[in-house]
Amino acid sequence: MSVITAGSSPALPKGPTMTSKYHLPNDAPEHDRLEEQSDAIIAVMGGKVTHAPLPPSINRAIDVGCGTGTTTVHLGQKFPTALVYGIDLNEVPTTHQKPANVSYIKGDVLELTNKDERLQAKSLDYVYSRLIPLGMDNWNGYINTAFNLLKPGAWAEIQELDFVFYDKNSERIDSDWKWLQEVRKTAHKKGLDMNSGSHSLSYLQEAGFADVTTTQYVWPLGRWQEHPEGNLMAKHSTETWPDIFCHLTQAMLHKTHSEEEIKPLLEEIRRTLVPGEEGKHMKFFVTLGRKPQ
Repeated sequence: MSVITAGSSPALPKGPTMTSKYHLPNDAPEHDRLEEQSDAIIAVMGGKVTHAPLPPSINRAIDVGCGTGTTTVHLGQKFPTALVYGIDLNEVPTTHQKPANVSYIKGDVLELTNKDERLQAKSLDYVYSRLIPLGMDNWNGYINTAFNLLKPGAWAEIQELDFVFYDKNSERIDSDWKWLQEVRKTAHKKGLDMNSGSHSLSYLQEAGFADVTTTQYVWPLGRWQEHPEGNLMAKHSTETWPDIFCHLTQAMLHKTHSEEEIKPLLEEIRRTLVPGEEGKHMKFFVTLGRKPQ
């Protein structure tokens, strides 16, 4: 962990059901995967769910791109007197028993801010989001919206991953991965940021946040003796990520590439994401910013 301060083959299957502009499945198996991934992320972060230095009591908070609502419910339980909103492009599944102070909003936070009575300017004590790069096509707009929603002195926390792959020596190993090149190219055209983790610091700075810092974690794709905190993530990634990246590649490219063009890319995913390679990893970033008084 490190802290950075500001300044420093056969016919392709049709694939799972996807809704809205989110590029991964929206079904029960995906909800289960998200729950497992959440547990693995918390383990990677040494048991932390959030990092912002919030006071013991807050009034309103929002979890943007809340998925299954696991962090929304955590915030509701941690701050029982606060109103906690989870917002997502899709309906939030009934995975968790929802505390009375938690409610969900279906929609796009950029479109609903100042239209939904729960999302008014200078009304929130905390804006949180985690892993929304496949549904967020306007990062500057999102961070500016978060800034406007927060009260003076309140915190934003952005937890994001860079889609860049490294070996155990932190040398990039993905420069010639054609599948990743094609996905990144298409993502850029859609306004998606596949490096939203490392870019979050500049997004927050440009929006006017103060005290901006980034904490960096290792996201292992195989067991790594040097990072035992990543064992759960290594297991999760080994079991799920080849399939997830195949789904993502199909979802991103099916309108611009033929089945014959996509097939070798899927085969390449299976070769490049060989399960269990020690030291192969990505980087996960937690970026904090405070709205000035």
